Amino acid sequence: MIGFSPAAQQLQASALAYERAASALQGVAVRSEDCIAAVLASALSVRWDSPAGQAFTALTYHHVTSARERQESVTELAVRARLIAEDLHEYAHLASVLAGAVDALTGSGLELAAEALLGSARRAGESASDFLRFLERHGGLPLTLLTEASGSRG
Repeated sequence: MIGFSPAAQQLQASALAYERAASALQGVAVRSEDCIAAVLASALSVRWDSPAGQAFTALTYHHVTSARERQESVTELAVRARLIAEDLHEYAHLASVLAGAVDALTGSGLELAAEALLGSARRAGESASDFLRFLERHGGLPLTLLTEASGSRG
């Protein structure tokens, strides 16, 4: 039971943005490796017995070490962005499931408590932040309560 939900759309759009960010960050990490290789390749043209060669060696070590640290940070950010995207996709799916449950239960004759839950669930579909607050308030999707609410229809 999947339904239309603006919250699901917002969460899905956010997930896609995080996926694009992860891809871009991974691209930076790959290009960083190319830059490191270029710096090391340029070492072949340096006269190592000269003062300039010694300075180049010291700077190269420093720059390559810094570049590797940045590369690891960027790769870690890419992994985190992918994990966030996965979570957002899951929330988007849950928001769609909730919207489907609300659609299935919408009607007259629900008892007051069930009607209040249904109204709260309906409002949760209006935005991603409303949906996340709804999940937090109910400790997840209260599908059992929603199903019971459908049983109380007259």
